[in-house]
Amino acid sequence: MAKKHRIGIWAQYSIIFILVTGFILLPYHLQNKSLIHRYDALQQHIVAIKNIRIILGEILNGNFSFTDFWSWNLGIGADQFQIYSYYGMGDIFTYIGLLFDNYDTTFCVIMISKLYVAGLGMLLLLKNKKIYSTFGILGGTFVYLICGYTIHSSTSHPMFLTPIVVLPFFLLSIDRLFADRRSFLISVILMWALVSNFYFAVFVIIAGAVYFFMMLFDKEKGYFERWKMVLNVAIKLLLGIGMSSIFLIPTVYAFLHSTRAEVPFANGTILYPLKFYINFFSTYLLPPFNRSYEFHGTYALITLPAVCYVFMNFRKYRNVCIGLILLGLGFISPIFAATINGLATPSLRWEFLLGIPLAFATAIFIDSITKITKKQFIIISIASSLFVVLANFTNGLGKEISPYVAFLLLILAVLLAILPFSRHTIKSVPLVKCYLVATTLFNVTFSGFYYNSEFGNNYAAGHIDREATNKYYDDYLYGMTSDLKKVVNSQSFYRLSNTRKANNPSLGSAINNRSNVGAWSGIPMVNSYFSLQNENLGNFSSYYENTDMVMTEPLRNLDNRSVLSDYLGIKYLISKQMDDRPLGYDLKSKRTFNDQTVYLFESKHALPLLYGIDKVTSTHNSQNGVVREQLLPIAVAIDDKENPEIFDKYKNISPSDAAVEEVPIIVSKDEMKYTIELNDSSTNSEEEFEYFIRISNPKITYVNSFQNIKEYINQHPKTIGSLVDAIKEESKVSPSGSTISIFQGEKLLNLKYIYGNHEPSSFVPVDSMLFNLGNSNNFSISNEPLTIQLSSTMNIDLGKIEVFKSCVSKDTYRHFDELDRSSLGDVEINNGLITATSNFNTRKIISSSIPFSDGWQVEVDGKKIDTFIVNSGFLGFDIEKSGKHSIVIRYQTPLLKVSIFLSVFSIIIFIFWKFLINRYVRKH
Repeated sequence: MAKKHRIGIWAQYSIIFILVTGFILLPYHLQNKSLIHRYDALQQHIVAIKNIRIILGEILNGNFSFTDFWSWNLGIGADQFQIYSYYGMGDIFTYIGLLFDNYDTTFCVIMISKLYVAGLGMLLLLKNKKIYSTFGILGGTFVYLICGYTIHSSTSHPMFLTPIVVLPFFLLSIDRLFADRRSFLISVILMWALVSNFYFAVFVIIAGAVYFFMMLFDKEKGYFERWKMVLNVAIKLLLGIGMSSIFLIPTVYAFLHSTRAEVPFANGTILYPLKFYINFFSTYLLPPFNRSYEFHGTYALITLPAVCYVFMNFRKYRNVCIGLILLGLGFISPIFAATINGLATPSLRWEFLLGIPLAFATAIFIDSITKITKKQFIIISIASSLFVVLANFTNGLGKEISPYVAFLLLILAVLLAILPFSRHTIKSVPLVKCYLVATTLFNVTFSGFYYNSEFGNNYAAGHIDREATNKYYDDYLYGMTSDLKKVVNSQSFYRLSNTRKANNPSLGSAINNRSNVGAWSGIPMVNSYFSLQNENLGNFSSYYENTDMVMTEPLRNLDNRSVLSDYLGIKYLISKQMDDRPLGYDLKSKRTFNDQTVYLFESKHALPLLYGIDKVTSTHNSQNGVVREQLLPIAVAIDDKENPEIFDKYKNISPSDAAVEEVPIIVSKDEMKYTIELNDSSTNSEEEFEYFIRISNPKITYVNSFQNIKEYINQHPKTIGSLVDAIKEESKVSPSGSTISIFQGEKLLNLKYIYGNHEPSSFVPVDSMLFNLGNSNNFSISNEPLTIQLSSTMNIDLGKIEVFKSCVSKDTYRHFDELDRSSLGDVEINNGLITATSNFNTRKIISSSIPFSDGWQVEVDGKKIDTFIVNSGFLGFDIEKSGKHSIVIRYQTPLLKVSIFLSVFSIIIFIFWKFLINRYVRKH
């Protein structure tokens, strides 16, 4: 009799994976799109991948030193190791992708290989339990692998996929540890998680801790045995942490010293808005159209009856139920969500953890198909059907059943229809299980295809065309990349920037502003868009009230402010409008690009990177950002409380020396609109001015859903219909923030979007706002009144409104020229190694536009001296003696050398320990 050859479960998984992912990604092929989304994937991840390739090449060629981790092309300067470690420098999949030269191929290989290994990990975790059938394992694996989180992340965020990959292997390593206490797999997997991305590794560790204690109380009996196991795992976790130190410690340091480090816990919220709860049902099942709180949902329909079944058998499947309950709390209150999210914001980026209990529940359900009683069948049918029907009540509580919900109801009917027949004959069981798995695969595949395709959410349309990465960045600089490199590199160190309207005439769309074109093109451009930004740049923007600041872009375009731009050494500005430029910037050249005129402006007063100054002002003054900006070319701002011995040695400049005047105004308010009458008759036509409007102590009330419903009912007849209409209105998805727009007549002068406290990743409390209205070239104070228009879901009282005019006169330029003449001599800049000389007649503070970091060390004549922060964000130091001195400024990534030592030491211990255990096992 011929022997039957069965296809192994690994081969079955591989075949199904190719078919499912191929169909989900088919819309990209049909639309000639790359997997690179034009937002974060293009503007952050591809830039990181390119520079990791460059760094790796330099290291392999022996042309790289520790100081080379500093780059002047990451905004105004940043640490490549810190930033790119967060974006995958320690991720093994990044290096698999780097085997390919084409960026589309690189990105595709990274994403698909991560998806494949993630599913393989889940398959191994389920298989290792040795209680599930092949059908149960495959069903659970694809429930885990294909959901909204992975569908979205696989074309947007490589690092978001990392925890999906690591999590099942980490849980598997815990299983192995209970099976064999000598196992070191948990140390290796933890190291893998932490070097890949420490932020997402936190979620993996939290899930692992819960899983470990569940297993501990199940597997170990007795107080002493449990403590032995806790000690065992603690030692091996410490070993894993030690081995990962090379990436972990510098990245954690960067995070703790970033603009993201200080955010209100849970954004100050207790409950989600009502629309989140109403739309939860649809988001859980349907391809997401809003991703509120970064919840992607789109879970397989089979998880509904599976969850019902395990809860009806709570005692038997206690651990699965507890996992679902714990994670469910995060969807009930932002407090629980923020707790899981590292005691920070209420983002639901950890939702991928839900895939684990759902996968186990699905495997249990498929393998228990013959054990479902009639009563359980009725409960499962009613509960699942009700959930699907509630999924239709989304974004306005529509009365008509949406096509996708109708499709889900059909799938549910197909799933449930087979259950009554599953108990008739034993022979039919494999066929029934196969039927359930096939239906589930069809469900998840169609969800992914719908999300990407033109007839669905059409997410593929937001991606760049294939082979368009280089073109995007060249077009961003209007085809001037090579010319700008020549212009910038032909002179002393200066920077380049775009004006506010260069890529965004309406000032509103962040996607056109957010870019890392400098890091891509090798040009020192000011704006930088990465998750980790130096906290001192945020402090600088806050101190000078730069309204352009957001956490991921602390400087952006500096709101076209003249003195700030010159201080940061921005010699060149690109714009598409002749009048869209700060004072002091004159036309250098213009060109036509894609039927648009593009202007390049040049400043003759941009400061060098380092210069000497002998006047100070205290950072503890109570002045506004306009006054502080005016003082920049006159005196250096330092903290007189932290550096009293330095502050007292120099002449203290009073804020009253600033040439800033307040313009008399009359303010009137009409609901969401403020009108400001300007009354200034002192304008001197021989002087040039910048004009600002300052809003201080605004009162922002975050109205909750129940208040909105109550207000709606009060404005309408008090009937059940009004209540339904109020809930319907409140369920509509809308931005939770506010836009403040400032007009003069029909002309938009400035605007700012204020993130609401229901924006999980971007919310920052607002104390004051300073808007640049324009300057003498493009704004007249004698024209029409100003209007401030609010577009908001919140109640806002703007508080105190003031208008200032700041004189940018010949004296201002004279001060800049004096600082330029007092610049350091013989300056040579080689990434993080700067050499220079000084030759001053008197004692001087060396001020700079080098972002302050503990990684900077300064030596004067071979002797290390103390550094301090100047102008609330930058590197400064004191040259105590006059005369000629040699200066060396050196950067090294904070704690990197210590981290390398810890990693090497831990790896040696790991190898030695493993060797001893293996030797002991062979001997006994």
